[in-house]
Amino acid sequence: MPTASSVLTATLFLFNVLIGCHGWTGSVLSRRQAFLASVSTGGAFLSLVTADSSPALAMDTSSVDTVQSSSRLLISTIPSMPYGAPATNSTIVDATLVENIETLASHLERLAQQRDNAISPLLTGNAWRLVYSNAPEIGSLADNLPPGFHLGKTYQPIDTAQGTFENRSPILVGNLAKIVISVVGDVQVAGPGTVNAVQVVNDRNNRVNVYFRGITFTLDEVFGIQKTWLSKTLIPNADKSRAQPANDVTYLDDKMRIIRGGDGSLFVFVLENDANVAPPTRSSTQTEAIAQKDGQTVDVGIGVAEKSQSPELQFLFQSR
Repeated sequence: MPTASSVLTATLFLFNVLIGCHGWTGSVLSRRQAFLASVSTGGAFLSLVTADSSPALAMDTSSVDTVQSSSRLLISTIPSMPYGAPATNSTIVDATLVENIETLASHLERLAQQRDNAISPLLTGNAWRLVYSNAPEIGSLADNLPPGFHLGKTYQPIDTAQGTFENRSPILVGNLAKIVISVVGDVQVAGPGTVNAVQVVNDRNNRVNVYFRGITFTLDEVFGIQKTWLSKTLIPNADKSRAQPANDVTYLDDKMRIIRGGDGSLFVFVLENDANVAPPTRSSTQTEAIAQKDGQTVDVGIGVAEKSQSPELQFLFQSR
């Protein structure tokens, strides 16, 4: 079990990686602050705990014959994870439970047969919280962080009127610090008949094109003091040889949203009743202006360390 000192060391290592890269602005921790942190947090931190319960039984969906019952069953089947992190196929230890979740999601999509979700007003909301995904980048963040680092509640605020979104993922370091990874971009209704990376045709008007404009790393809390201690913005290189990044909104109601990524990955969101969740923090134009002044353009990779030019993402996504 990692000690507070080892967690602090790992935190400062990450900060040093970030500080050493072009584009960081803000305050830097002094040696005295680091020493006080190790003294004041003399206990130990728990490493990430995966959801563990009695083994699940394979689910028969033949009796789940309504959209309402299917959606309720899907939400109740997804386990709560430590720190409010999304459950993933790598952090749920019971393979049958993972299979049940993904079977229920597919069953709900088939039952609902929804259309025109890309233009639905239900898409807009600040408190869309990710509760399950099998995407590799989410699994890496949830299950592959250094000891003492934990993924927290992950939100995706969307403003369809402005055409903007934000993926907001906090990395919690015990009670020492919080680092927020924010991916900002634009969304646009995809044209009919477009084909994504896994050759799925947009024949239901459920597809939203996604344009990633910036990734910001912010150290916004240290020892309980909330302010922008450090910040860095990266501009992702657009790979024009690949299919346009897009998400298919395969199910949508006023409480839940199912997304299929361009590679077929599954994302399940619930809309929380939390007025404290902020809207997208800034427009993509503002993000690009910040990056042009203080940031850099890089190949970020997709949740795989060796595919990224960013030291921050290499650190977060490396195998451990």
